[in-house]
Amino acid sequence: MPVSRSKLAALAMLAGSGLLAACNVFADPGPSCGTTQDCDEGFVCHAEGKFCERDTGPIVLGYLAPNETQFATQFVETERAVALAIERVNAAGGVLNRKLAFRSMSDRPTELAVKNAGLFADERVAGIVGPTSSTPALAMQPLLNDRRIVAISPGATAPELGGTVAERFFFRTVGTPRHGEALAMALYAKKAEAGPRCDKAVLLQADGAYFKGYAAGFEETYGKLGGCITGKIPLPVTVQASYAGILDEVETSGATCALVMGPVEVYAPLFREIGTRSFSRPIAWLSSSSIHQVSFLEKKNVEGDRHVAEGMILSDWDSDPETPEGRWFKALYNQRYGHAEKRPLHGNVATTFDATVLLALAIERAGTASDRTAIRDALWNIVRRSDAHAVRGPQQLDTALADLRHRRELGCSEGFLSIPCEVHYRGASSDLELDESGTASPPSALYRVKGSSFEVVQRFDGADYDRFEESPPQMARCQ
Repeated sequence: MPVSRSKLAALAMLAGSGLLAACNVFADPGPSCGTTQDCDEGFVCHAEGKFCERDTGPIVLGYLAPNETQFATQFVETERAVALAIERVNAAGGVLNRKLAFRSMSDRPTELAVKNAGLFADERVAGIVGPTSSTPALAMQPLLNDRRIVAISPGATAPELGGTVAERFFFRTVGTPRHGEALAMALYAKKAEAGPRCDKAVLLQADGAYFKGYAAGFEETYGKLGGCITGKIPLPVTVQASYAGILDEVETSGATCALVMGPVEVYAPLFREIGTRSFSRPIAWLSSSSIHQVSFLEKKNVEGDRHVAEGMILSDWDSDPETPEGRWFKALYNQRYGHAEKRPLHGNVATTFDATVLLALAIERAGTASDRTAIRDALWNIVRRSDAHAVRGPQQLDTALADLRHRRELGCSEGFLSIPCEVHYRGASSDLELDESGTASPPSALYRVKGSSFEVVQRFDGADYDRFEESPPQMARCQ
């Protein structure tokens, strides 16, 4: 039916006033589409009209972490850290005036991790938190660079994950073993007053990027301290019916420290057999961080009040750093999820929270959720520090987001209404001043397995590492 002259006149008046444009009555729809993949970045396919329109929904992050049965507790704890970070961001007004959300997928096995990272890229997530370990992180580097999508890992430590600023889309809120947990273990084993002060150590090492990196870091730093590696024994990644041959090699090595580096599932059967053996000398049993998870403390591994690996010392990044930011976050997390205020956090909880916050701040700093190269470049500004940077901790997340929002809208200024030119995020896990390879340098801690808990033995921070680097090498006595 034709439109009357009076209706045409009314529409003309609306158009002249700008109200018609607001109602989108005559606005041309965007290009036609079947799915969002047919639309440019930053646009989505309208479900009914099948045309491309600007995406104004939640900004989505991907989370890659192991969700198999043996990692169930770890997955729940760290996924809660992502959820808590997003909850805090949204309470502060969101990012780019939009809500933040996330979706989880598994990073095990490695082939699935790479596939899921590709799915996240297809879904146009703004960034990825994860993966949580080195092997999948190494495997997905080509995809991250090709699809130009930022990933921040809260747990991958392999030294090979370095790279130059220009080509980097992978970052991490942890460090390498050589400059962290392996160095801390070497300092403890050889020099600490409360440590075993071993002159000789034997390495039991499984295959894998993390174990190789840890072994290399320990061997280098222990050697500089004057220690001697008297044997390197391959450790199978699957549970064995007997470890007699391996333990025979430990005996013949002459070492008084034995450092075990393998997947968590092999430790309980290995140490049950160690408990039935006698050695010609006392041996201090040490471990990498692979057992620093709640599943290792399950009742099946505790006999009476003693763990099957009772007394073993392990090193890891400090999950409860003694900083204002660390203490504040620990209390926040435990209160939010109904735990005792001083309950120890899982090793990757704080680093996962920080990785999520860094992505949110980088998106706000970049002013876009779709230009992922701009997000990468903005992230470099967040993880560096200069006189132009205002330092904000997790307690001040709302202020950090407001600073970046005002900077983008108004520019930076001094005086009564000062707006910082840049924001540096000092994290719950560490200061988060990343090096040129996008790697953090958090403090480390030594833990003792005691019953159904991990007991802190000693903490190491940047000052300890600096003293080590400045000290002269000592002569090893391997006779």
